[in-house]
Amino acid sequence: MKSDNLGKIQHVWWIKPNTLIGIALLPLYILIGILTDNLDNFNYWTSFILIFSLYLGAQTASSRSKKNTRPVIFNKKRSENILSCLFYLALLGYFFWFFEIIKNPSILMNALSNDGKIFTLRGVIETTPGLSTLSQLSVLYSAIYVKFLTSESIKPKGKYLYFFLILLGMTLFRSWVWNERLAIIEFLCPAFVIYLSAKNLTKKSNNRLRLFPIIGALAIYLIFSVFEFFRSWQFYSKSESNFFSFTLKRLTNYYSSAVENGIGFTSWQNTPSYDGSLVLGFIYQLPYFGELLKSTTHKSQTFSSYLQCCADPEFNLASWPFLIASDIGVPLSMIFFFCMGFIFSIAYKNFITSKNSFMYYPVMYVALLELLRQHYLHSPRFSYILVGAIIVHLFIKAKSKNDQDYSPAMEVSK
Repeated sequence: MKSDNLGKIQHVWWIKPNTLIGIALLPLYILIGILTDNLDNFNYWTSFILIFSLYLGAQTASSRSKKNTRPVIFNKKRSENILSCLFYLALLGYFFWFFEIIKNPSILMNALSNDGKIFTLRGVIETTPGLSTLSQLSVLYSAIYVKFLTSESIKPKGKYLYFFLILLGMTLFRSWVWNERLAIIEFLCPAFVIYLSAKNLTKKSNNRLRLFPIIGALAIYLIFSVFEFFRSWQFYSKSESNFFSFTLKRLTNYYSSAVENGIGFTSWQNTPSYDGSLVLGFIYQLPYFGELLKSTTHKSQTFSSYLQCCADPEFNLASWPFLIASDIGVPLSMIFFFCMGFIFSIAYKNFITSKNSFMYYPVMYVALLELLRQHYLHSPRFSYILVGAIIVHLFIKAKSKNDQDYSPAMEVSK
C-alpha cells in the first residue's frame, strides 16, 4: 500500500523539523554570527536562545509515540474538483494582480527598457489586497496535485498537468517582475516534499537524499544568479567586475543582513511593543480591519521606521526570532517558539502518517527554511495558504465520513 511508503521519509533529516533546526539552522546561525562579527552581541545570543527553544519544542514532540492512522484519500472526482477550484481561484488572483499589464502591455515594455536601472514592477502596478493574494492558492494546488498524482489509484486527468504548468509559469513571471523569488520556493518545495513521501526510498537513495541540501543550495544559487542577471546586473555591472562573486555576495547578504537588521532593530527599539503586530502580522494586513488595528495600537518605533533611518532599504528583512522578541519580549518569545516547534513536529507526524491533514507540514516547511531571513508564518501570503489548507482538510474529512463506499484501509478510485 502507498501509505507504507510514507513513513520512510522520516529518515530524511532535512525534512524533519527537529533535525533540520539542530543540524542545519543553528550551526548556520552561528556561522552568520562569525562572519558578521556579532558573537559578542547580547541580542544575537537572545535570538539563538529562541531558535534553540524552537528546537526543544520540536524535539519534545518528536519523542512522543506516533499513533497508527489509516490514510484518508479522495476519490478521483472529488480530487479533481478540489484542483479545479484551487486553480481558478489562483488564476483569478493573478488576473487581479496583473490586470494593468493585460490592459496595457507597454507597462512591461517600458520597465524592460530601464536604461540601466534595476528591473521591477513594484511601485508601477499595485496589488489588490484580498484579491491578488488569491494567487497564493497556487501553492496548495501544486502540493495537492502532486499528492493525488503520486497516489496508486487516483490519477487526475491530463488537463490538471497543464493547470500545474500554467501556475508554474505565472509563478516564474511573478518572481521576475515582482522580485519575489520566494514564490518559486513556495510553489515547488511543498510539492517536492510530498513527492518524496510517495517514493519507496531504498537505503541507497536515502543516503543520497541526506546530501541533497548541498545540491539544493547550489540550485538556489544558480536560480538566484539567473534572476539577478536579468534584474540587477545591468545596473551593478558598472561597479562589479565578476558576476558570480557578485551574486554570491548578494545571496549571502540576504541572510547576514536579516540577522544584522534584527540585532539593530531590537537595540533601536529598546523595549518590546506588546501589541501583537508581528506575532499576528497577517491580521494587521487585513483590509479595513487591519487599518483599524493599526490606528488603535499605533507606535512610532516600527521595523519600517528602523529601515528608513538606520538600514539598507534594499535588504529590508529581519530574522523571525528578533521580530517576535521585539513584539512580546524574550520570556514570552521562548514559550512561543517552544510551542511553535511542538506544532511543527505534530504537523510533520500527521504528514508522514498520511492523515487527511497531509498538506499542513509541506507548506509550513517553507517557514523553517526562511526562519533566518523573515517571519513567514505571520505574513498574509501564508495566511491565505493556511486558510485554504484548512478548508480542503475539512472538506476531505467531511466527505470521507459521508462516503458509503469509502475504504479507510486502502486508496479507492471511483
